[in-house]
Amino acid sequence: DCKVILLVRDPRDILVSSYFQKTTRNFDTLGQKNPFTGGLSDYVYEEIGGFDTILRFYHIWEKNRQIPEDFLLVRYEDIHQNTYKELRKIIEFTGFHEVRNEILMEAVEFASFANMHKMETTNPTKRNYRLKPGNIDNRESYKTRRGKIGGFYDYLTEDEIEYLNRKMRNSLSNFFGYNS
Repeated sequence: DCKVILLVRDPRDILVSSYFQKTTRNFDTLGQKNPFTGGLSDYVYEEIGGFDTILRFYHIWEKNRQIPEDFLLVRYEDIHQNTYKELRKIIEFTGFHEVRNEILMEAVEFASFANMHKMETTNPTKRNYRLKPGNIDNRESYKTRRGKIGGFYDYLTEDEIEYLNRKMRNSLSNFFGYNS
């Protein structure tokens, strides 16, 4: 008896973001680091928590999307392309049809990547370690690291990308729209 909104992102971009999360930002509940110790090339082939885990997670959701009362798939790439349109779709899915356009535009501006990065950089919530960069001088340690679609091309080798593409072709449902 519930509605589910599942936000997805290209699994290859998730892999790179997850790697930086685990190597530069991974804090436990006490604020202590618990990093992955290998390099990105090692992480590409990591069985637990790596690419296979991401694909299994997507597979579980795809196979069970009929269980909730209603299900909405939202792609990060679509939000990036037209934030207002996607936010309107999400708001209406949740049953709020009377939200004024100016309120949505204000929310879009507040949640923009530039504003999120500014808030992380200035750290208005000094007690919340989750919003602090792992190292203020290391751009890769920011939660708002890049937000780039297809950024994995900047980090992975051609062989690694082909390996990930092959895994996606073999096991990721077309439902998500990442198998081209």
